[in-house]
Amino acid sequence: MRPLSSVPAPDAQAVADWKHLYTDARAWTPLLAEILRRERLGTLDSVEVGVPGSNAVFIVNGRLVVKIQWPHYLDDLPRELEAHRLLEPHREVRAPRVLAAGAVESELTWHYLIQERLPGRSLGEVRGHLPRRDLDTIASALGEMIAVLHALPVPTAGPLTGDCEQWFGFLQAQVERAAQHHAPSLTQAPHLLSELPSYLAGAMPLAPPDFRLAVLHCDLTADHVLVAEREGGWRVTGLIDFGDVMAGHADYEWIALHLDCFAADAALTQRFLRSYGYGALDEAFPRRLTAYSFLHRFGDAGFVLGAVGGPRAVGSLAGLERRLWGPVLTG
Repeated sequence: MRPLSSVPAPDAQAVADWKHLYTDARAWTPLLAEILRRERLGTLDSVEVGVPGSNAVFIVNGRLVVKIQWPHYLDDLPRELEAHRLLEPHREVRAPRVLAAGAVESELTWHYLIQERLPGRSLGEVRGHLPRRDLDTIASALGEMIAVLHALPVPTAGPLTGDCEQWFGFLQAQVERAAQHHAPSLTQAPHLLSELPSYLAGAMPLAPPDFRLAVLHCDLTADHVLVAEREGGWRVTGLIDFGDVMAGHADYEWIALHLDCFAADAALTQRFLRSYGYGALDEAFPRRLTAYSFLHRFGDAGFVLGAVGGPRAVGSLAGLERRLWGPVLTG
C-alpha cells in the first residue's frame, strides 16, 4: 500500500463542499486511477459523471460504474453489498454485477464500489417520448422484478437485518420529525402543515403488527430504472442504485415509484401493482400511501404536492389523498 500522504484524494476541506465536489470529475480522477490500479482493472482512460445523488458516481472507461461513498453515509455500502449478494442468483431483476469493493486510506477513508455498467438510458431521460404501449410494458416488467426483490428472505444477521418492531420504531421517529421536516415546503400551505400531525396519527399503524418484512429498494425513481430500445419496443435493461436498501413494509416502496418513476400516472402504477401481484387494494390504501408520502426518508412535501398542482391546489390532506392516490384505487 502506498504511504497515506501520497494517495491522491480529496481532503476534508474539499469534502465540506460536497455538493460541488461529488460532480467534479477532475477532483476524483487521481483517486479513480488508484482504485483501478489496486483492483487490477486497467488504466484510467475516460471519466464521466454519473447521475447526481448522495455519493460520487462515475462512469469509468465507458464500462465501469464507480461509486465513492460520502463519508456521512458509510452505513449504506454494507447494506448495498448485501442486497447485491442476495440478488446474485436472480438475474431477472437485472441489477448490475459487483466487480469489486474496498477502501483507500488518505486523509480520509474512501470506501468504493465498482459495478458493471448496464446498457440503456434512465427512464427519466426518455419517459416523455415513449409510446404508451412501451410504458405499459415497462411498468409490468418492473412489477415482476420488484416482486422478486421483495420475496427475498430478510437476513437474520448482518447489515440488512430487521423486524416488524424495528420498522414501527422507524415510522414513529419519522412521525415525530414530520412537521419540522416538511415545514419549509409548506410555507404556502399552513393549513396542511397544521393538519399533518393529527393526519399521520390517524393513519397509523400503516401495517398489521405481523406483516411480512420485505427487502426494499427504497428509491425506485425514474433515474434508477434503465431502459433501451429493443426489437419490438423499449424494455427494462437494469435496476440500479441499491444504496438506500432496507427491510420494511412493501407499501413504503410505492412512494418513489408512483410520484417519480411513473410521474403520478395512476394507470401505470395500477399496471405495476397487478404485475407485482399486490392483490385487491383496500379502501384505506389512499390514506396509507399519503401518510407514507410524508414519512419517507427522502420525502418532500413540495414534491408530493407538485404532483397535484402545488400547495394551494388542495384544501386538506384528505383532498390530497383523493387526488394523489384515489385514482390508483378506483382506476
